[in-house]
Amino acid sequence: MGVLCSLIMATIPDLYGFTHMKTGIFLLLLGVRASCLMGQESPSVIPVFDRFEDLAPHLEPQGDTTHIITFWATWCQPCLREMPYFQQLHELTRDMPVKVILVSLDMKKDVAGRLTDFLKSRQIEAEVLALTDTKSHIWIPRVDAGWSGAIPATWIRQGHQSRLVETEFEDLASLLDWIQPIVNIKP
Repeated sequence: MGVLCSLIMATIPDLYGFTHMKTGIFLLLLGVRASCLMGQESPSVIPVFDRFEDLAPHLEPQGDTTHIITFWATWCQPCLREMPYFQQLHELTRDMPVKVILVSLDMKKDVAGRLTDFLKSRQIEAEVLALTDTKSHIWIPRVDAGWSGAIPATWIRQGHQSRLVETEFEDLASLLDWIQPIVNIKP
């Protein structure tokens, strides 16, 4: 986007002598230029999975990568309170074989608005996937037989090791303490 922004920013001043036929193009480029100046790119599209079977492969660790997956929703206040800790965890593990995945259980109609707005306002950069499968009685036991379905729920997977906890983490330290038996992450 940086190269495109530079090109557009260099071109727009030359277009001020535009004719009426160029008005639409000018306004489009002006909008892109404003976006470039503000440092904002278009929000990324959140993948939505209507069936758990389609989401499941994205939750499978590859090689020596550890997956830390939280199931949450924007209507869940404990989930929202702990979200900054998952973003901090994402930042801490950026150069490690660790992947933080935030699986939103928001309704499909809320993904493009409410969920996207929340992520943007909190500057969440960790990977977000939306699961809208309403047959939770079928897919919850596939995640973990001991999971009641309550959220927030955090699942860690590394190789054949797996743990799930249904609790709100009070801070980053409590999240790191819970992860510690499977992967050592130091702040």
